[in-house]
Amino acid sequence: MIAPAQIDPGMDAGDFTVVLHIPHGFQRDVLAGRTAEIQLNTDATRMSQAFSGSSYVQQIATAEVNEFVNRYRANSVPKVDLAVRARFNPTLNHTWFGALAQIITRSRCCRSSSPARR
Repeated sequence: MIAPAQIDPGMDAGDFTVVLHIPHGFQRDVLAGRTAEIQLNTDATRMSQAFSGSSYVQQIATAEVNEFVNRYRANSVPKVDLAVRARFNPTLNHTWFGALAQIITRSRCCRSSSPARR
């Protein structure tokens, strides 16, 4: 566990890829039926981990809260259905992300090294 003040410096330093912040009073608010929020911070510079990690953490957190509120672990129907849309990479092949990153990097390099057009 880390303090909330350590999240941004740790993310900037590359110490964390994903940080889930559950604020004080979260359990109390959930049990009272009030809106309760958690915050998921993701290092988007680590593309594949950020993409899949965020989805996994969201699924795990949602399942745990639902099971806690229902007081049992069972297959329950979530109140909100997550619809993941994978456009331009329908099979979620991770090598496509690497290839895309290379194309972007190379196009930036080519633009920055080419003389300005008049």
